[in-house]
Amino acid sequence: MNKIIPSVPCIRPMLFKNDEVEFQYSIRGTCFLIKFHERIYALTAKHNIKDFHPRQFRVPARLGDQAMLNYSQPFTIEMHNEDFEDFVAFEIPLNTNQLNGFLQDDAAATFDRAIDWRKVQKVSVCGFPTELNEFYESERISYQSVCLLASCTGKSVIEGCYEIEIDQPIPLKSLDGLSGSPVFCRDPSCPILLGMILRGSPNTLGVTKLHFLDIRLVLRSIEYIETQNKE
Repeated sequence: MNKIIPSVPCIRPMLFKNDEVEFQYSIRGTCFLIKFHERIYALTAKHNIKDFHPRQFRVPARLGDQAMLNYSQPFTIEMHNEDFEDFVAFEIPLNTNQLNGFLQDDAAATFDRAIDWRKVQKVSVCGFPTELNEFYESERISYQSVCLLASCTGKSVIEGCYEIEIDQPIPLKSLDGLSGSPVFCRDPSCPILLGMILRGSPNTLGVTKLHFLDIRLVLRSIEYIETQNKE
């Protein structure tokens, strides 16, 4: 049964710094941390950040803390403006984040290997839905995560994506805010990171189906950028 429960350590609310003193941060969607090639990256959906500049991005070092992570210049891919390009990544340099409480173990491990999708049936989606994260307490933003159980229904109509259906009952009126959330396989024999939620449908009220991007497409993009930076 779905309910609001403490979620996995790798997720963070995607925050943005405002100029208003009383409302210092806006929250839009979810981001999560991964380990790849001995580096740490934060990932989120590109449409979460479209109204903000990179200098406004904020990712909490730990859930509930006011300390924020330092990050490098965000990067993404631009080919044909396809749906599967709707992601952005930015590196979290370890040498500048060791003093603010950040733990490397909070980042999710990645495996760039073949996934037997026939065995992927049950998954978990963890993120920060909008309806739980739209208020302040004593001029400090308050946020709450949710971890939902879902079934993988197969390939999505979106290239490079898969479709899942959230198990009933859903403790939310809307799944808005889960863009950028990680999807994990719930099979004990295969507890791996599968991908990132991109979208549901234009009308999020009552939606139970979501589409997530295969994490391997993101990893290949990161690998390409890393190669270009070495040249």
